[in-house]
This record gives sequence, C-alpha cells and structure tokens, in this order.
Amino acid sequence: AEPPVIVAFSAVPAEIFAGGCSVLSWNTANATSVTIDNGVGSKPASGSTTVCPGSTTTYTLTATGDGGSVTRSVMVTVTRGWGRRRAAGHRG
Repeated sequence: AEPPVIVAFSAVPAEIFAGGCSVLSWNTANATSVTIDNGVGSKPASGSTTVCPGSTTTYTLTATGDGGSVTRSVMVTVTRGWGRRRAAGHRG
C-alpha cells in the first residue's frame, strides 16, 4: 500500500493577536483519515478550518492510510497586548 503523504499544511496568518483567528489548510494523498489535535478533530483528506487559539498553539495533523501514518505540525503564534499599548499611545 502507498503510504499517506501530507502535501501541504499551513496556518494563515501564522501570527495573530489575542482574540484573532487563523485558517488551517491542508492537502493529503493516500490518506484514509485525517485528524488534527488541540480539539480540531477528524477532518476530510483535504480542506480547511478556522482556529482561534487563546495562546500560542502548535497544531499537529496526522494522516493515516493503509501504508502507515505521517504527521506534520504548524504553529499559530498569539501576540498579546500590542493593540492595547498602541491604543494607549505608549508605542516606541
């Protein structure tokens, strides 16, 4: 059996402000099941989903097929406080 392949797995944007969201997109081949951790869950072989983590989070995608399983990770960095500081005029 052909092993599964994670063709692409990305988070856009990779850096968000607290309260913001990022879109995870992926494309796999030869996978019979795809799951993403941190509460995302079971997903189709290719697709996208929106995540809104409260703190910096690494999402690991696991693609499983007849030939085994493979994983790939992306990190969504959550930046805190910039908006408040800028709004208060304390930048610089």
